[in-house]
Amino acid sequence: MSKTANKYNPDADVILITGSRRGIGLGIGVELAKKGFNIILNGTTAAEASQDAVDSVNAAGGYGVYIQADISDPKQRSKLISTIKKDFGKLNVLVNNAGVAPLKREDILIAGEESFDRLIHINLKGPYFLTRDISNSGMFLVIEDAPSLPVGEIVDVQVLDVVDQPPVCRMKVVRLQND
Repeated sequence: MSKTANKYNPDADVILITGSRRGIGLGIGVELAKKGFNIILNGTTAAEASQDAVDSVNAAGGYGVYIQADISDPKQRSKLISTIKKDFGKLNVLVNNAGVAPLKREDILIAGEESFDRLIHINLKGPYFLTRDISNSGMFLVIEDAPSLPVGEIVDVQVLDVVDQPPVCRMKVVRLQND
């Protein structure tokens, strides 16, 4: 994990954004940092190579860190969650943004299973089980004295990238509440 000069604000929400070293994920992180949130950037790239992303979040006014983890790998997912729990003790928002395109854009008649498996593991299986694992970790349950307030949010980001067309981005927000 890479720590920077901005100080962690224990009163602000902690937000994990997967696939956030660049592109849409980093853009989300920078915009949320402008509101003073604590931002955990995540991706598969080494932390040293991700310092520019952390610096962008900090320059926007939030507290930013980067945790390297491949969310499609169960052991790395577990380590990511353990690190967040140890270093922050809570997680208020999970933004499932990590995603990849097929290795090659091929007709279904010749497309290979390796490319398809990679896409499904990163785009579907990773976010699905990360959401499950974080929900089961207890980190969303941080508002004990206000049971009617939301205690966590999950944001799923989907990008449809069609050849020769501008990409389309769609987000879905789910609020978790105490009963």
